[in-house]
Amino acid sequence: MNLKKTPIAASVSIALLGLAMPVHAQTQAPAAAVQSVEVTGIRASLEKSINVKKNADSNIEVVTAEDIGKMPDKNIADSLSRLAGVNITYNSALAFDEAERIAIRGTPPFLNLTTLNGHSLSSGDWYIGDQNTNTRGISFGMLPSQLIGQAIVYKNGRADIVEGGIAGNVDIITRRPLDQKKRLVGEVSLGMAHSTLAGTTDPQLSGLLNWKNEAGTMGVLVQAFKEERHLRRDGQENFGQGQYLSTQAAADPTKGGDAALKGKRLPNQLNSAFFEGVRERQGGYVGLQFKPNSALDVNLNVFKSSLSADNYNTSAFAELATIVNNGGLIKDYTIVGDVITAATILPNPARKDGNTLQFAHQARTGAKSTAGYYDIDVKWKPTSTLTVSGKAGSTKGTGETAGQPGALYEIFDKGVTYKLNDDGRAPADWAVTGTDLSNMKNYRLLPNVGAAIYTVDKEDYGHLDAALRLDTGVLTTAKFGLRGSSHINDKVSVSGLYNKPGVGNGGASQANMDANYPYATWALPTQTFPGDYASELSGNFPRNLPRYDTQTLIDWGNANLNYDPVLNKNWGSSATIKEGNRAAYAMQEFEMGSVSGNAGLRWVRTEVKSDFYRSLNNNAQACPALSTACTPGTGTLVSAGAITSSRLTGYLPGTVENTYTNLLPSLNLRWDVAHNLIGRFSASRTLGRPNFSQLAGSLSGVNDTTLTASAGNPYLKPITSNNVDASLGWYYAPRAYVAGSIFTQHIHDYVKPGTSIQRLFDITKFANTKDAATSYSDYTVSSFSGKKAKLNGVELSAEHPIGAGFGLLGNVTYVSSKDEAGIPLVYTSKYTYNLRAIYEDNKFSASLAWNYRTRYSIGFSGNGVDTVNPTTLVRTGANYAAAQGSLSASVSYKLNDTLSLTLDGSNLLNPVRRYYAITEEMPLGFYANGRQFYLSLKARY
Repeated sequence: MNLKKTPIAASVSIALLGLAMPVHAQTQAPAAAVQSVEVTGIRASLEKSINVKKNADSNIEVVTAEDIGKMPDKNIADSLSRLAGVNITYNSALAFDEAERIAIRGTPPFLNLTTLNGHSLSSGDWYIGDQNTNTRGISFGMLPSQLIGQAIVYKNGRADIVEGGIAGNVDIITRRPLDQKKRLVGEVSLGMAHSTLAGTTDPQLSGLLNWKNEAGTMGVLVQAFKEERHLRRDGQENFGQGQYLSTQAAADPTKGGDAALKGKRLPNQLNSAFFEGVRERQGGYVGLQFKPNSALDVNLNVFKSSLSADNYNTSAFAELATIVNNGGLIKDYTIVGDVITAATILPNPARKDGNTLQFAHQARTGAKSTAGYYDIDVKWKPTSTLTVSGKAGSTKGTGETAGQPGALYEIFDKGVTYKLNDDGRAPADWAVTGTDLSNMKNYRLLPNVGAAIYTVDKEDYGHLDAALRLDTGVLTTAKFGLRGSSHINDKVSVSGLYNKPGVGNGGASQANMDANYPYATWALPTQTFPGDYASELSGNFPRNLPRYDTQTLIDWGNANLNYDPVLNKNWGSSATIKEGNRAAYAMQEFEMGSVSGNAGLRWVRTEVKSDFYRSLNNNAQACPALSTACTPGTGTLVSAGAITSSRLTGYLPGTVENTYTNLLPSLNLRWDVAHNLIGRFSASRTLGRPNFSQLAGSLSGVNDTTLTASAGNPYLKPITSNNVDASLGWYYAPRAYVAGSIFTQHIHDYVKPGTSIQRLFDITKFANTKDAATSYSDYTVSSFSGKKAKLNGVELSAEHPIGAGFGLLGNVTYVSSKDEAGIPLVYTSKYTYNLRAIYEDNKFSASLAWNYRTRYSIGFSGNGVDTVNPTTLVRTGANYAAAQGSLSASVSYKLNDTLSLTLDGSNLLNPVRRYYAITEEMPLGFYANGRQFYLSLKARY
């Protein structure tokens, strides 16, 4: 069979094949029937999306099934990111090759609600950093794109939409069995995934079977997927910034003083980071639909997805700030701005066992996450004018790192030289002087052990809605409904401890480790970092470092470490949030000639209970290492109800309960200005809720003398936003439109780092009174607080079919945001651009997509305000991700009516993602993941 390609189409396919070398695969998203319309091909799916957007009474964005399947989208987040106003984020992992969450119009991911068929979805996280933060945003890594029929992004508040997103709600719609035109549809996709940096090729498999009876009254849809993919990430990191204090700057130069260094920043820890892992995602979806007549439609749905993600992370980091804080000397330095961009740091000769470089090997076994739900969805029309619908179900997601068997080593009492290249904008040169990092005899084994983390997020929910068609002229349909949910978010932390060392409570000392684990007892690394490690990163830094065979590391860790779930439980890092949400709404739809819309009011009640635990500093129990149980000690706090089962310390439980009620009015107007020229206006109040980790009251650093502590803030209120949005769209031809929107949001109780006053148990007071009930004081707690913020923006988007099968799509979003301190909101890029070119004929299709966003904040030191403390001279402010761009492409060829072949590629420009603290002179990280290619053969019956 001969295939003629246009020059552009041929260029795209040749470029992909050339970049792929050994070419491998992605599971191709099956074609979907959405709302009883058979959609096939890029152009058809784009037209479907435009029609849904055009006919909506509020400002929405739409992605339809084949549009997703035609791109290299292993989860729906990548496809959503090509819509105006939507960005993707990578969470605590910062820079892996797959998006995890989305941000809408510059608001953080946890303030955007994602639902599945209109109901909640709980999911867990596989990466330990995300497990620790317990966010509300779902992990899109759990949702293969082939399961999705359509996704709608609602950018305006409506009374009949579940609260939870202040800037937008995403509703992901799955296929339904009776939507397919044919009685029996089967589809199988066989493929391979290839990552250029990992250098591996892995299998990808998915399948679909859809059956309905001849009468079209009953149907079954079954989908299944199993996908494997290797990850590798090479990086250079800097774990924050050290500060050269004024007291040291004023000291005698021979003792570390240098007036020129007063208040200057230096890198805290420069790290050679190497990460490898395997992601195995599998699961399925079953949908049963029963529609005996036009008045009744019953759907039963079950979904389950699990992601196994064992990984091995190696970090060798020089501890520059620690050396200086131990009295080391900074010599031969260069300063740019307030950053020491190059220096030689010498250890304090009068100090023994001063940390210089930590070498961490951690195999995170049992790293996994799950997401799932079961649900019944019923729609009933008892009369020609009344429609009643309801849904009830349960959703649960888990995240787990069962342990971190491994070994952490240290080199002591050496010096470090470094240079931040290109004034911090390129990877640094650095080296440890006076030792050989490749010789394990130069190290000592540390007592540090990574924790095991277990998280559960679960919700039971029920919805009841009704719509009454009035047909009274202006008033068309009245809608009203109720919703209730019971939510629990639980996190458990279990410390890892060495078996041999230590007497009494807690872990081992360095002296214990040196005595019990000398060099002769270690399992030694037999490998090194690969020869191409950090080949995409410039800079001269340690690369040829020792590395374990993964199983050897796991075996040694399992033989020498323990993760007893009772004795090692770290109650202070564990927390439980229980949340009950109730809502009721009424909404009236209306139509007055060329103007139509809806007005409504939603009542929301939020009940929050936060359970947390305060450390009692070892005075509540006696529990020798490796004992089978802990027994209450003589500490006076046992009588106050302390938990004494952990060998780490005693803990005192605490609970805070709060209830909040909010009214959320909304008005949405649509004006058919002229033929195919549509204007929309919306004014609404929307509501989101703080992250669970922000609400958790887990305490640390408690000082009963100064009455200070660090913790979450269980007193945080729901976040509300008053929003105005106006848009105008001209749909001048099929698959062609140009649209613009302007929007503003005024946000209340936006969560930021700050201080709060919390009533906590006071050990000193209890020691005097022996009365637990009256032993509480007001503490100033470094935690989170609610602030005012505002956000303004403009969106422009267009799509135009050029002719001869070609088309162009593009959008640009501008967002200006700041909180009451004048700091931009986290995850807000000022500009985001998308450009996509497509080609399609009866046999061949091709797509090339470019996404670019300007810098955005990823978090704060202090409260984000760029400030220098007048006493310590420590500078705090915002941390940023530098501007980022990505290029993806796809080519597909229809072999015949049954078979099609698709080659997709993502991260084609092999980007290096960069992060920095406050100013670009202080880097935080540089990361490379390589390119990813997916080759799939799809058969459809």
